[in-house]
Amino acid sequence: MSKTVRVKVLAAVLGSILIAVLACTFKPDVGTRGCQSNEDCREGCICLADMVCGPKDGTGSCESGCPDDDPCELPNAGGICSEDLCVFQTCDDGWANCNEKVLDGCEVDVRNDRNHCGDCDTACPEGEWCRTGVCTTCDTDEHCGPICRDCAARPTNTRCVRGSCGCQTDSDCAADEYCVDSLCADCLPSCEGKCNGADNGCGERCDGPCPAGLWCAVQECKPCDSDARCGELCLDCRSQGTNKACVGIACGCNTGANCGAGNDDSCDIGTSTCTDCQPDCAGKCGNVDDGCGGVCASLCPAGQYCSAGLCRDCNVDEHCGAGCVDCTSTSVNGTTCSEPDGELACACSSDAQCRPGYWCDLRQSAIGTCAPCRSDEHCGDTCDDCSTNEVGTSCIDGSCGCYVSRDCPLDRSCQGDTCVESEIQPDADGGTEEPDASDGSDDEPDYDYEPDYDDEPDYDYEPDYDDEPDYDYEPDYDDEPDADGEDDD
Repeated sequence: MSKTVRVKVLAAVLGSILIAVLACTFKPDVGTRGCQSNEDCREGCICLADMVCGPKDGTGSCESGCPDDDPCELPNAGGICSEDLCVFQTCDDGWANCNEKVLDGCEVDVRNDRNHCGDCDTACPEGEWCRTGVCTTCDTDEHCGPICRDCAARPTNTRCVRGSCGCQTDSDCAADEYCVDSLCADCLPSCEGKCNGADNGCGERCDGPCPAGLWCAVQECKPCDSDARCGELCLDCRSQGTNKACVGIACGCNTGANCGAGNDDSCDIGTSTCTDCQPDCAGKCGNVDDGCGGVCASLCPAGQYCSAGLCRDCNVDEHCGAGCVDCTSTSVNGTTCSEPDGELACACSSDAQCRPGYWCDLRQSAIGTCAPCRSDEHCGDTCDDCSTNEVGTSCIDGSCGCYVSRDCPLDRSCQGDTCVESEIQPDADGGTEEPDASDGSDDEPDYDYEPDYDDEPDYDYEPDYDDEPDYDYEPDYDDEPDADGEDDD
């Protein structure tokens, strides 16, 4: 056979094989008619141009084996077989077909889906969650505040307190924490027996007054049981004209010497008071005359301060409340004197009136108090609002972060204490649901792939059989090649 003939034979054979291969590749054995997208076909199949599910790799079959009119099951729904498809008929109780596709069953649980609560068209507003198909205020430990946080899932601040995760008792906090002002803290502040800016054990000041009968010695409250400080008002008996000794809990006398010069016989031992003159120091201070030749150098009662020789109520910004605290300089609770809780105290009407690391809590009234920035809405030294933070919506050790994936935006999941991008999909209630990856691979098939049918092979092609090789040809074996291995021609 000559080289030309052999090439023609080979081309014809290869052409026939190629046509068969292309026919199998682009016209696979398909079934499950009526698809609209790849999602309507089962795994390994794609929706072809003629609305038929076919094998993605061009081999195998996608037929479902669903005889017409036979009952069949779809996710959360019942169906009936039609043209090799299981077509949706009715939803199971509590489920709805909100995407209006007949091939994927009923995909929404309307009993607890905030975006489809009770039916496909009802979305719960901010601050509400879907409870048995009804939008309900987020005021439980599991659904708390404007973004319905799950406080119960946290290791600390597990209760819903005034619309934010917090605490009511120490049991709502971690093992080594305490419930302080409705928020868990790692130390328990105490100002008992402390005054004049003493540390409360947690880095804050103790500016309150000492109780009645005690006076502030540097930063410690001590009993008023001396001549210099006597009784509930801690009077300075020595400065008075008479009754210069502290007897029990009041200024009086033990001897005539306590009644002033020349009054040696004026001390009534039975009453322990001087008989000649009784000092008048009620409501007086600042060394004003006591009417007995002495002065009133006593302290004012709790809730009063000394001004121009008289004790006046502490109801101004510079002298506020029972401790007469200077709100303009030392208080952490605000810069104005008001009654946020029915008692005079330093208060605020805006965050600007609080020192760094504090915010003005106005949740209960138009006048609030400065609170430490330890909540989800006010976190850390800069009082950041974690509610919309991509790192996490919870305040953890002074920074925004996450405890569970519900603390993350919809396209993220919680890893450690930080929200990161993830393929984990949020469920209807804001939780997460792992994707189906039974093969253990992260590389999901591209179900959105559609073949380019504009470049299909020409199935009408027929080889030119008029130029077929001469199969009756028989080589002339008498014309064998020369010994040198070459043909004569």
